[in-house]
Amino acid sequence: MKKLNYYHILVFCQFLLTDTIAQNIPTPFETKSISINTDQDIFGPDNEDRNYTLGFELNTSFSKLFESKNYFILPCLRKCIDKAIGLDYIYTANNTKYFVSNLSLLGSGFTPLNIGTEVIDSLDRPYGSILSLGSTRITVFNEDAVFDEEHSEFPHKYAISTSFFIGALGLNLANSIQSYIHRNHWFGSTRPIPEGWKNQISNGGELTGLYSISVITPYITLRNNGFKLLESTIDVTTQIGYYTNFALGINTKLGKFDSEYWYLNNLLTNASQKVLQNKHSNFKWNIGFSLRARYVIYNALLQGQFKKSVYELSSDQITRILLEATFGIDILLFERLNLTFRPISIRTAEFKDAGRNHSWGMAGLSFNFR
Repeated sequence: MKKLNYYHILVFCQFLLTDTIAQNIPTPFETKSISINTDQDIFGPDNEDRNYTLGFELNTSFSKLFESKNYFILPCLRKCIDKAIGLDYIYTANNTKYFVSNLSLLGSGFTPLNIGTEVIDSLDRPYGSILSLGSTRITVFNEDAVFDEEHSEFPHKYAISTSFFIGALGLNLANSIQSYIHRNHWFGSTRPIPEGWKNQISNGGELTGLYSISVITPYITLRNNGFKLLESTIDVTTQIGYYTNFALGINTKLGKFDSEYWYLNNLLTNASQKVLQNKHSNFKWNIGFSLRARYVIYNALLQGQFKKSVYELSSDQITRILLEATFGIDILLFERLNLTFRPISIRTAEFKDAGRNHSWGMAGLSFNFR
């Protein structure tokens, strides 16, 4: 029966994609890169396992391969959803320049403040974890736009990013990693070994998924000798699934860089993408700031999903409007190696009894095979 269902899914996806493949779709930008990012509260101002305690992302980008072969199931499913909501009509427009595609493995863990007991604190958040695989495509429009003096037109640059993730809530992975770190006092940790992971959301495992769509556009870009000195962008995002929310973000970079305007490297906002190089230099850098407002409709890692959990929050306990801010630096060496460090990442309290905000840091490494 499982084989029959799997076959039906493939046939349905092939049916949806047939017209798309026949059309004049944009060319993939041939990316070949791999990156790893990790979120840890040890990198931030408070090493207290306060809400968001750990996260990681393993990301690989081989755009032409991922988009042209339908035996990659996740890109196939994402393309089906893209087509179903009408994005193919935009993708095949004349102003489409290129797209970038990647696959990601994501994991995150969340804990209450008091982790040294298995007793549930009804005024704190539940334990929660997620492990998921995802496919992301970023499609770029009007990349070569120039001002038309005769008609006073300047087609604005923008990019559309879509992602589809499928994974599991409630696995034991976050418990194993956090317990190992605390037991062996990694990073100088003196926090107790967590005792309450058996009370986590969907303990034992539950299938989950998420679809995300973002529109990203630059509104200020200052250049000198082919490099960017300053760039600010706006992004609007909708997520549906284990996180269901709407978000509006502003991102600003200062330095000497040529990364694309759609490059946003934060685990909880947008999946990271490889930095593209336009002009050769052995050393590029930028300092980045971001501010984002988010309206939350549903959060499975707080409210649970279909499987009954020992402890979960009600919808009345969720904070609907959140603010997020990050500060950090990116360094690109020899056009190959990209280093990322975000010592400050903050999110306001996600539930009304929290009495505290999230705070953590992020470190990342990306290698370009070109």
